[in-house]
Amino acid sequence: KINFANSMIEKFAAAGGFKALLNLIYSENEEENGLLSDRSTTTKGNYFVSAEEGHVAAASGRVKYGCPMQVAEEIVGLVRAISGRFKEQYRAQFLGDFKQRLYKRIKSISDVEIKELEIEQVQSLFKAMEEFLLQVADKETVEEFYEFKEMQCLNLYLRLMDSPSFEKKLKGINGIREYVAKLESAQDESDDPKAQKEVHKHVNADIFTEWILENKIIELIYEKYMHIELIKRSIEIQRFIAENVQEFPQHLIDFMWNSIKDKHEEVKKVIYENLIELAPCLDLQDAQQIFNKFLEVKYENYDEDFVDLIGRFTHRGLRLIVLKTKDDNNIRVNEMITRQENPQFFGVSLMFNLIMDDSPLSTSLSIRVLGYLQEIISEYPAVEIFLPIVEECLKNLEKDVSIYHSLLIMKEYLTKMQTFPCY
Repeated sequence: KINFANSMIEKFAAAGGFKALLNLIYSENEEENGLLSDRSTTTKGNYFVSAEEGHVAAASGRVKYGCPMQVAEEIVGLVRAISGRFKEQYRAQFLGDFKQRLYKRIKSISDVEIKELEIEQVQSLFKAMEEFLLQVADKETVEEFYEFKEMQCLNLYLRLMDSPSFEKKLKGINGIREYVAKLESAQDESDDPKAQKEVHKHVNADIFTEWILENKIIELIYEKYMHIELIKRSIEIQRFIAENVQEFPQHLIDFMWNSIKDKHEEVKKVIYENLIELAPCLDLQDAQQIFNKFLEVKYENYDEDFVDLIGRFTHRGLRLIVLKTKDDNNIRVNEMITRQENPQFFGVSLMFNLIMDDSPLSTSLSIRVLGYLQEIISEYPAVEIFLPIVEECLKNLEKDVSIYHSLLIMKEYLTKMQTFPCY
Protein backbone atom coordinates (compact mmCIF):
# COMPACT_ATOMS: atom_id res chain seq x y z
CA LYS A 1 0.00 0.00 0.00
CA ILE A 2 2.84 2.36 0.81
CA ASN A 3 4.59 1.67 -2.50
CA PHE A 4 1.33 2.14 -4.37
CA ALA A 5 0.70 5.50 -2.66
CA ASN A 6 4.22 6.67 -3.41
CA SER A 7 3.88 5.55 -7.02
CA MET A 8 0.62 7.46 -7.45
CA ILE A 9 2.15 10.64 -5.94
CA GLU A 10 5.09 10.37 -8.37
CA LYS A 11 2.72 9.93 -11.33
CA PHE A 12 0.63 12.91 -10.12
CA ALA A 13 3.78 15.03 -9.92
CA ALA A 14 5.03 13.87 -13.34
CA ALA A 15 1.69 14.83 -14.90
CA GLY A 16 2.03 18.36 -13.50
CA GLY A 17 -0.55 17.77 -10.80
CA PHE A 18 1.26 19.70 -8.09
CA LYS A 19 1.86 22.65 -10.39
CA ALA A 20 -1.85 22.59 -11.16
CA LEU A 21 -2.62 22.66 -7.43
CA LEU A 22 -0.39 25.69 -6.99
CA ASN A 23 -2.06 27.47 -9.91
CA LEU A 24 -5.43 26.47 -8.61
CA ILE A 25 -4.72 28.19 -5.30
CA TYR A 26 -3.30 31.29 -6.99
CA SER A 27 -2.46 31.79 -10.65
CA GLU A 28 0.66 33.85 -11.27
CA ASN A 29 -0.28 35.08 -14.78
CA GLU A 30 -3.17 35.37 -17.21
CA GLU A 31 -2.30 32.14 -19.03
CA GLU A 32 -2.45 30.18 -15.81
CA ASN A 33 -5.58 32.09 -14.87
CA GLY A 34 -7.33 30.27 -17.72
CA LEU A 35 -7.67 27.40 -15.27
CA LEU A 36 -10.27 29.46 -13.48
CA SER A 37 -12.57 30.25 -16.39
CA ASP A 38 -12.51 27.06 -18.46
CA ARG A 39 -15.40 24.75 -17.60
CA SER A 40 -13.32 21.63 -18.15
CA THR A 41 -10.53 22.72 -15.79
CA THR A 42 -12.39 25.05 -13.49
CA THR A 43 -11.42 25.93 -9.92
CA LYS A 44 -13.96 23.53 -8.55
CA GLY A 45 -14.66 21.18 -11.45
CA ASN A 46 -12.03 18.56 -10.89
CA TYR A 47 -11.24 19.44 -7.31
CA PHE A 48 -13.77 18.64 -4.66
CA VAL A 49 -16.85 20.60 -5.85
CA SER A 50 -19.06 21.03 -8.91
CA ALA A 51 -17.73 22.51 -12.16
CA GLU A 52 -20.76 24.74 -12.57
CA GLU A 53 -20.31 26.39 -9.18
CA GLY A 54 -16.61 26.96 -9.80
CA HIS A 55 -17.24 28.48 -13.23
CA VAL A 56 -19.80 30.91 -11.84
CA ALA A 57 -17.45 31.99 -9.06
CA ALA A 58 -14.63 32.73 -11.49
CA ALA A 59 -16.68 34.32 -14.25
CA SER A 60 -18.48 36.67 -11.85
CA GLY A 61 -15.20 38.15 -10.61
CA ARG A 62 -15.76 36.91 -7.07
CA VAL A 63 -12.62 34.81 -7.41
CA LYS A 64 -10.18 36.53 -9.76
CA TYR A 65 -6.83 34.90 -9.17
CA GLY A 66 -7.50 31.74 -7.20
CA CYS A 67 -9.88 29.20 -5.80
CA PRO A 68 -12.50 29.83 -3.08
CA MET A 69 -11.26 29.67 0.49
CA GLN A 70 -13.02 26.38 1.22
CA VAL A 71 -11.21 24.75 -1.71
CA ALA A 72 -7.86 26.16 -0.58
CA GLU A 73 -8.52 24.67 2.86
CA GLU A 74 -9.24 21.25 1.35
CA ILE A 75 -6.02 21.45 -0.68
CA VAL A 76 -4.09 22.25 2.50
CA GLY A 77 -5.61 19.16 4.11
CA LEU A 78 -4.65 17.03 1.08
CA VAL A 79 -1.06 18.28 0.98
CA ARG A 80 -0.71 17.87 4.74
CA ALA A 81 -1.82 14.24 4.42
CA ILE A 82 0.70 13.36 1.72
CA SER A 83 3.60 15.74 2.45
CA GLY A 84 5.40 13.08 4.44
CA ARG A 85 5.72 11.01 1.26
CA PHE A 86 7.42 13.74 -0.79
CA LYS A 87 10.99 13.13 -1.89
CA GLU A 88 13.36 15.19 0.22
CA GLN A 89 14.85 17.16 -2.70
CA TYR A 90 11.37 18.15 -3.86
CA ARG A 91 9.66 18.62 -0.51
CA ALA A 92 11.28 21.88 0.65
CA GLN A 93 10.83 23.67 -2.70
CA PHE A 94 7.20 22.62 -3.10
CA LEU A 95 6.21 23.46 0.46
CA GLY A 96 7.82 26.89 0.10
CA ASP A 97 5.94 27.55 -3.14
CA PHE A 98 2.76 26.14 -1.62
CA LYS A 99 2.94 28.51 1.35
CA GLN A 100 3.62 31.53 -0.89
CA ARG A 101 0.66 30.72 -3.17
CA LEU A 102 -1.61 30.54 -0.13
CA TYR A 103 -0.29 33.90 1.07
CA LYS A 104 -0.85 35.48 -2.34
CA ARG A 105 -4.33 34.02 -2.57
CA ILE A 106 -5.34 35.60 0.72
CA LYS A 107 -3.73 38.94 -0.16
CA SER A 108 -5.52 38.95 -3.54
CA ILE A 109 -9.06 38.91 -2.13
CA SER A 110 -10.83 41.39 -4.38
CA ASP A 111 -13.36 44.06 -3.45
CA VAL A 112 -15.98 42.09 -5.36
CA GLU A 113 -15.13 38.85 -3.60
CA ILE A 114 -15.15 40.37 -0.13
CA LYS A 115 -18.80 41.39 -0.55
CA GLU A 116 -19.77 37.72 -0.40
CA LEU A 117 -16.84 36.35 1.59
CA GLU A 118 -17.45 35.12 5.12
CA ILE A 119 -14.51 35.96 7.36
CA GLU A 120 -14.96 32.60 9.07
CA GLN A 121 -13.87 30.93 5.82
CA VAL A 122 -10.54 32.77 5.91
CA GLN A 123 -10.11 32.00 9.61
CA SER A 124 -10.77 28.34 8.94
CA LEU A 125 -8.14 28.36 6.18
CA PHE A 126 -5.67 30.02 8.55
CA LYS A 127 -6.38 27.30 11.11
CA ALA A 128 -5.64 24.58 8.56
CA MET A 129 -2.45 26.39 7.48
CA GLU A 130 -1.33 26.70 11.10
CA GLU A 131 -1.79 22.99 11.77
CA PHE A 132 0.03 22.16 8.54
CA LEU A 133 3.00 24.48 9.17
CA LEU A 134 3.40 23.35 12.77
CA GLN A 135 3.77 19.84 11.35
CA VAL A 136 6.25 20.54 8.55
CA ALA A 137 7.90 23.97 8.98
CA ASP A 138 10.73 25.36 11.08
CA LYS A 139 10.26 27.89 13.90
CA GLU A 140 11.13 30.90 11.72
CA THR A 141 8.54 29.98 9.11
CA VAL A 142 5.87 29.45 11.76
CA GLU A 143 6.62 32.85 13.31
CA GLU A 144 6.43 34.46 9.87
CA PHE A 145 3.04 32.78 9.37
CA TYR A 146 1.67 34.18 12.63
CA GLU A 147 2.73 37.68 11.62
CA PHE A 148 1.10 37.27 8.21
CA LYS A 149 -2.09 35.78 9.64
CA GLU A 150 -2.63 38.38 12.36
CA MET A 151 -1.92 41.40 10.16
CA GLN A 152 -4.01 40.04 7.29
CA CYS A 153 -6.94 39.44 9.63
CA LEU A 154 -6.74 43.06 10.80
CA ASN A 155 -6.65 44.28 7.20
CA LEU A 156 -9.62 42.09 6.31
CA TYR A 157 -11.60 43.45 9.25
CA LEU A 158 -10.89 46.95 7.97
CA ARG A 159 -12.06 46.01 4.49
CA LEU A 160 -15.22 44.46 5.91
CA MET A 161 -15.98 47.80 7.56
CA ASP A 162 -15.81 49.36 4.09
CA SER A 163 -18.43 46.94 2.79
CA PRO A 164 -21.87 48.30 1.87
CA SER A 165 -23.37 45.54 4.01
CA PHE A 166 -24.03 46.73 7.57
CA GLU A 167 -23.73 43.15 8.82
CA LYS A 168 -20.19 42.99 7.42
CA LYS A 169 -19.37 46.39 8.90
CA LEU A 170 -20.32 45.00 12.32
CA LYS A 171 -18.21 41.91 11.73
CA GLY A 172 -15.31 44.16 10.83
CA ILE A 173 -15.42 46.35 13.92
CA ASN A 174 -16.21 43.40 16.19
CA GLY A 175 -13.14 41.63 14.83
CA ILE A 176 -10.98 44.63 15.73
CA ARG A 177 -12.59 44.70 19.18
CA GLU A 178 -11.66 41.03 19.62
CA TYR A 179 -8.03 42.03 19.14
CA VAL A 180 -8.48 44.64 21.89
CA ALA A 181 -10.00 42.05 24.24
CA LYS A 182 -7.19 39.54 23.66
CA LEU A 183 -4.47 42.15 24.10
CA GLU A 184 -6.07 43.43 27.30
CA SER A 185 -6.37 39.88 28.60
CA ALA A 186 -2.67 39.31 27.94
CA GLN A 187 -1.83 42.54 29.81
CA ASP A 188 -4.02 41.79 32.80
CA GLU A 189 -1.69 40.43 35.44
CA SER A 190 -4.58 39.98 37.86
CA ASP A 191 -5.90 37.04 35.83
CA ASP A 192 -5.14 33.53 36.95
CA PRO A 193 -1.69 32.83 35.42
CA LYS A 194 -2.70 29.19 35.01
CA ALA A 195 -5.77 30.09 32.95
CA GLN A 196 -5.71 29.33 29.26
CA LYS A 197 -5.50 32.60 27.33
CA GLU A 198 -5.94 32.99 23.59
CA VAL A 199 -3.22 35.50 22.76
CA HIS A 200 -1.63 36.84 19.61
CA LYS A 201 1.79 35.55 18.64
CA HIS A 202 2.90 38.69 16.75
CA VAL A 203 0.54 41.63 17.26
CA ASN A 204 1.22 43.34 20.59
CA ALA A 205 -0.15 46.57 22.05
CA ASP A 206 2.38 48.77 20.22
CA ILE A 207 1.86 47.13 16.84
CA PHE A 208 -1.92 47.21 17.21
CA THR A 209 -2.01 50.86 18.32
CA GLU A 210 0.25 51.85 15.44
CA TRP A 211 -2.04 49.98 13.01
CA ILE A 212 -5.13 51.73 14.40
CA LEU A 213 -3.56 55.18 14.07
CA GLU A 214 -1.95 54.59 10.67
CA ASN A 215 -5.18 53.30 9.17
CA LYS A 216 -7.22 56.13 10.77
CA ILE A 217 -9.76 53.66 12.18
CA ILE A 218 -11.41 56.19 14.52
CA GLU A 219 -11.63 58.82 11.78
CA LEU A 220 -13.24 56.32 9.39
CA ILE A 221 -15.80 55.25 12.00
CA TYR A 222 -16.75 58.80 12.98
CA GLU A 223 -16.81 60.35 9.53
CA LYS A 224 -16.90 57.92 6.61
CA TYR A 225 -19.00 55.12 8.09
CA MET A 226 -20.78 57.30 10.67
CA HIS A 227 -23.29 54.87 12.08
CA ILE A 228 -24.45 54.94 15.70
CA GLU A 229 -23.69 51.26 16.30
CA LEU A 230 -20.17 51.53 14.88
CA ILE A 231 -19.43 54.66 16.92
CA LYS A 232 -20.71 52.93 20.08
CA ARG A 233 -18.48 49.93 19.48
CA SER A 234 -15.41 52.09 18.90
CA ILE A 235 -15.07 53.07 22.57
CA GLU A 236 -13.01 49.96 23.43
CA ILE A 237 -10.58 50.92 20.67
CA GLN A 238 -10.35 54.51 21.95
CA ARG A 239 -9.77 53.34 25.51
CA PHE A 240 -7.04 50.98 24.32
CA ILE A 241 -5.27 53.83 22.53
CA ALA A 242 -5.53 56.02 25.65
CA GLU A 243 -4.05 53.30 27.84
CA ASN A 244 -1.19 52.43 25.50
CA VAL A 245 0.21 55.76 24.32
CA GLN A 246 2.11 58.35 26.31
CA GLU A 247 -0.13 61.12 24.98
CA PHE A 248 -3.54 60.68 23.40
CA PRO A 249 -3.14 62.05 19.84
CA GLN A 250 -4.23 65.70 19.73
CA HIS A 251 -5.53 65.27 16.19
CA LEU A 252 -7.94 62.59 17.46
CA ILE A 253 -9.21 64.89 20.21
CA ASP A 254 -9.82 67.62 17.64
CA PHE A 255 -11.37 65.19 15.17
CA MET A 256 -13.80 63.58 17.61
CA TRP A 257 -14.94 66.96 18.89
CA ASN A 258 -15.31 68.50 15.44
CA SER A 259 -17.22 65.43 14.23
CA ILE A 260 -20.14 66.48 16.44
CA LYS A 261 -20.93 69.47 14.24
CA ASP A 262 -24.01 69.15 12.05
CA LYS A 263 -24.70 65.64 13.31
CA HIS A 264 -28.12 64.25 14.21
CA GLU A 265 -28.99 64.45 17.93
CA GLU A 266 -28.80 60.68 18.37
CA VAL A 267 -25.30 60.59 16.87
CA LYS A 268 -24.24 63.46 19.14
CA LYS A 269 -25.44 61.54 22.19
CA VAL A 270 -23.31 58.54 21.27
CA ILE A 271 -20.21 60.70 20.71
CA TYR A 272 -20.83 62.42 24.05
CA GLU A 273 -21.12 59.02 25.72
CA ASN A 274 -17.81 57.93 24.23
CA LEU A 275 -16.08 61.07 25.49
CA ILE A 276 -17.46 60.41 28.99
CA GLU A 277 -16.31 56.77 28.91
CA LEU A 278 -12.89 57.84 27.65
CA ALA A 279 -12.28 60.46 30.39
CA PRO A 280 -10.86 58.24 33.20
CA CYS A 281 -8.64 56.35 30.74
CA LEU A 282 -6.73 59.48 29.67
CA ASP A 283 -3.92 61.18 31.48
CA LEU A 284 -4.91 64.40 33.24
CA GLN A 285 -3.56 66.78 30.60
CA ASP A 286 -5.36 65.01 27.74
CA ALA A 287 -8.64 64.94 29.69
CA GLN A 288 -8.32 68.66 30.39
CA GLN A 289 -7.73 69.33 26.71
CA ILE A 290 -10.98 67.58 25.86
CA PHE A 291 -12.88 69.51 28.53
CA ASN A 292 -11.49 72.78 27.19
CA LYS A 293 -13.35 71.99 23.97
CA PHE A 294 -16.61 72.11 25.94
CA LEU A 295 -15.83 75.67 27.01
CA GLU A 296 -15.97 76.78 23.37
CA VAL A 297 -19.74 76.14 23.28
CA LYS A 298 -21.90 79.21 23.82
CA TYR A 299 -24.46 79.17 26.62
CA GLU A 300 -27.35 79.59 24.20
CA ASN A 301 -26.39 76.25 22.66
CA TYR A 302 -26.54 74.35 25.94
CA ASP A 303 -29.19 71.65 26.12
CA GLU A 304 -29.87 68.68 28.39
CA ASP A 305 -27.45 66.42 26.54
CA PHE A 306 -24.63 68.95 26.72
CA VAL A 307 -25.26 69.63 30.42
CA ASP A 308 -25.13 65.87 30.97
CA LEU A 309 -21.81 65.78 29.10
CA ILE A 310 -20.30 68.47 31.35
CA GLY A 311 -21.60 66.86 34.55
CA ARG A 312 -20.71 63.27 33.76
CA PHE A 313 -17.34 64.07 32.15
CA THR A 314 -16.41 66.08 35.25
CA HIS A 315 -17.56 63.25 37.52
CA ARG A 316 -15.50 60.68 35.60
CA GLY A 317 -12.56 63.00 35.06
CA LEU A 318 -12.19 63.74 38.78
CA ARG A 319 -11.01 60.15 39.20
CA LEU A 320 -7.74 61.43 37.72
CA ILE A 321 -7.52 64.18 40.35
CA VAL A 322 -9.08 62.91 43.58
CA LEU A 323 -7.47 59.73 44.86
CA LYS A 324 -9.35 57.69 47.45
CA THR A 325 -7.76 55.23 49.85
CA LYS A 326 -9.83 52.16 50.66
CA ASP A 327 -8.34 51.46 54.07
CA ASP A 328 -9.29 54.63 55.97
CA ASN A 329 -11.78 56.25 53.60
CA ASN A 330 -9.54 59.26 53.15
CA ILE A 331 -9.03 61.27 49.99
CA ARG A 332 -6.15 63.22 48.53
CA VAL A 333 -5.63 65.30 45.42
CA ASN A 334 -3.19 64.49 42.64
CA GLU A 335 0.00 66.46 43.26
CA MET A 336 0.18 67.38 39.59
CA ILE A 337 -2.95 69.51 39.91
CA THR A 338 -1.98 71.10 43.23
CA ARG A 339 1.28 72.34 41.70
CA GLN A 340 -0.62 74.32 39.05
CA GLU A 341 -0.86 78.07 39.59
CA ASN A 342 -4.55 78.13 38.72
CA PRO A 343 -5.77 74.53 39.08
CA GLN A 344 -8.84 73.54 37.12
CA PHE A 345 -11.12 70.75 38.26
CA PHE A 346 -12.89 70.21 34.98
CA GLY A 347 -16.41 71.62 35.22
CA VAL A 348 -16.74 72.23 38.97
CA SER A 349 -16.38 76.05 38.84
CA LEU A 350 -18.43 76.27 35.66
CA MET A 351 -21.24 74.22 37.18
CA PHE A 352 -21.24 76.37 40.32
CA ASN A 353 -21.64 79.51 38.22
CA LEU A 354 -24.43 77.91 36.21
CA ILE A 355 -26.64 77.48 39.29
CA MET A 356 -26.34 81.08 40.50
CA ASP A 357 -29.17 83.62 40.23
CA ASP A 358 -27.56 85.21 37.17
CA SER A 359 -27.15 81.88 35.37
CA PRO A 360 -27.54 82.15 31.58
CA LEU A 361 -29.35 78.81 31.58
CA SER A 362 -33.04 78.06 31.99
CA THR A 363 -34.28 77.02 35.43
CA SER A 364 -34.69 73.41 34.35
CA LEU A 365 -31.11 73.20 33.06
CA SER A 366 -29.75 74.90 36.19
CA ILE A 367 -31.53 72.32 38.35
CA ARG A 368 -30.00 69.60 36.21
CA VAL A 369 -26.53 71.10 36.75
CA LEU A 370 -27.19 71.30 40.51
CA GLY A 371 -27.92 67.57 40.61
CA TYR A 372 -24.56 66.74 39.06
CA LEU A 373 -22.73 69.15 41.37
CA GLN A 374 -24.32 67.53 44.43
CA GLU A 375 -23.23 64.07 43.20
CA ILE A 376 -19.66 65.34 42.77
CA ILE A 377 -19.60 66.90 46.26
CA SER A 378 -20.87 63.61 47.70
CA GLU A 379 -18.12 61.54 46.07
CA TYR A 380 -15.17 63.94 45.89
CA PRO A 381 -15.38 66.47 48.78
CA ALA A 382 -11.72 67.44 48.53
CA VAL A 383 -10.77 70.69 50.28
CA GLU A 384 -8.57 71.73 47.36
CA ILE A 385 -11.63 71.63 45.08
CA PHE A 386 -14.42 72.93 47.27
CA LEU A 387 -12.81 75.38 49.70
CA PRO A 388 -12.73 78.05 46.93
CA ILE A 389 -16.39 77.22 46.20
CA VAL A 390 -17.33 77.66 49.88
CA GLU A 391 -15.51 81.00 49.91
CA GLU A 392 -17.58 82.09 46.90
CA CYS A 393 -20.73 81.02 48.72
CA LEU A 394 -19.76 83.21 51.71
CA LYS A 395 -19.20 86.16 49.40
CA ASN A 396 -22.65 85.59 47.92
CA LEU A 397 -24.18 85.67 51.40
CA GLU A 398 -22.42 88.96 52.13
CA LYS A 399 -23.75 90.42 48.86
CA ASP A 400 -27.21 88.92 49.43
CA VAL A 401 -27.19 87.11 46.06
CA SER A 402 -27.82 83.46 45.18
CA ILE A 403 -28.64 82.83 48.84
CA TYR A 404 -30.51 79.55 48.45
CA HIS A 405 -27.99 77.74 46.26
CA SER A 406 -25.00 79.08 48.22
CA LEU A 407 -26.45 77.75 51.49
CA LEU A 408 -27.37 74.48 49.83
CA ILE A 409 -23.84 73.90 48.47
CA MET A 410 -22.24 74.83 51.81
CA LYS A 411 -24.52 72.47 53.69
CA GLU A 412 -23.88 69.63 51.21
CA TYR A 413 -20.11 70.08 51.45
CA LEU A 414 -19.76 70.60 55.20
CA THR A 415 -22.02 67.65 55.93
CA LYS A 416 -20.11 65.34 53.60
CA MET A 417 -16.58 66.33 54.66
CA GLN A 418 -17.33 65.36 58.27
CA THR A 419 -17.42 61.72 57.18
CA PHE A 420 -13.76 61.80 56.11
CA PRO A 421 -11.19 61.31 58.93
CA CYS A 422 -8.64 63.43 57.07
CA TYR A 423 -10.87 66.48 57.60
